[in-house]
Amino acid sequence: MWRKAGAMAFGAAAFGAVLSVVAADAGRAAEDAVRRPKVPFTGDLIVKRPGERVVRIRLHYGVARLRMDVPWPDPRVATVIDRLRRKAVILLPRRREFVNLPAGAYADAMADRLTAARGGLERLGPDRIRGIAATRFALKTRTAAGTAFEGHVWLTDDNIMIRTAGRTPKGPVDISLRNLRRGPIDPSLFAIPSGYTERKAGGR
Repeated sequence: MWRKAGAMAFGAAAFGAVLSVVAADAGRAAEDAVRRPKVPFTGDLIVKRPGERVVRIRLHYGVARLRMDVPWPDPRVATVIDRLRRKAVILLPRRREFVNLPAGAYADAMADRLTAARGGLERLGPDRIRGIAATRFALKTRTAAGTAFEGHVWLTDDNIMIRTAGRTPKGPVDISLRNLRRGPIDPSLFAIPSGYTERKAGGR
């Protein structure tokens, strides 16, 4: 039970994290002008796929750390990724537990990054998404595992991805960033709360 739930939570959070930094990973290979977001920010990633329920991921993007809060299956699970230390941890608030993910799980989220393929990233021009000024790019990518994406990405001037829309082998996907707020993030959001006990990965 825990193994399946943990995998689902981490998969959803990792998906959000990878897409939030797609500008860095695809951009370095295809266009040097595109970098990681220049400022810390908070927002809601809304993931839509035909025939599936809408998933909302609360994203806290820091200089070196990410936190994603997913409203299922615990019912709420938070994943924190520390890019500098190459570590990731799942927080289970209802159970007051945490799981240190193994190095391989971290690699699944961050090392298996999107890299440009067959033309990579192409700047198409200025656009606006829900009143926010952005630049639209055509993006064609493939991960090290072979998962492909072809579609469009919208980036602000400070390189925040506010929308991604396109097709994957599993079908269409539309991901948008809502309720964007730029500014410092409370460091405690990236820490394991006091009183939490460790649950070993794969445990029940």
